[in-house]
Amino acid sequence: MEQPVDLVPGELERILIDMRPGPGEASPSPPSPPPRADPPCDDCAGTGRDRLRDDGVVEPCPVCRGTGCQPRPGEHSRNRRLTEWSVIALAIAISLVLALFLVGAVLGSVKDHDSSSPTSAVNISTAARGFVTERVLKGRTQVEFPALEEDEIVPVGDRRYQVVSYVDAHDPVLATRIRTRFTLLLRYDDAAHWVVEGLTTSF
Repeated sequence: MEQPVDLVPGELERILIDMRPGPGEASPSPPSPPPRADPPCDDCAGTGRDRLRDDGVVEPCPVCRGTGCQPRPGEHSRNRRLTEWSVIALAIAISLVLALFLVGAVLGSVKDHDSSSPTSAVNISTAARGFVTERVLKGRTQVEFPALEEDEIVPVGDRRYQVVSYVDAHDPVLATRIRTRFTLLLRYDDAAHWVVEGLTTSF
């Protein structure tokens, strides 16, 4: 236990006087106040949320970027430029995706109509019409098929294709044209030949 210290009369005043700064000495500076907070954002009223959204989705304020504080000089224009560049980048990305999709569609269409490929749409329709002329029309000469683009060609796997179309042929007995609808199943074999695996017709 510490013992109390007895001070002689006048000693306390002398200690206090000795603690005063002498001539030319600076007085101890008081502690600096805490830094003042930035004023609230004028656009979102300090909430940091986009006040334009009313569907319940919380979006950051485009001006203060969600901080709730008023941007310092130069920050507002910088944030606006960043937002504009983000929109431009998004538009460019969407344009590139659409362009790639269109290029793929065009290339696929060209591939389907490339007559150099044995399994192109043109060659499949030509083979189907040859079989229909030989087996259904029995060599009739006055026949009329639709345009090649009207043939419905469905790949069914293993180099097999189903062709659905029609043909108009002149009937000499009835002296009129009769439309015959047909569904033909073709297979392209290893010998580079088309083989008929199924044929149905209806009038």
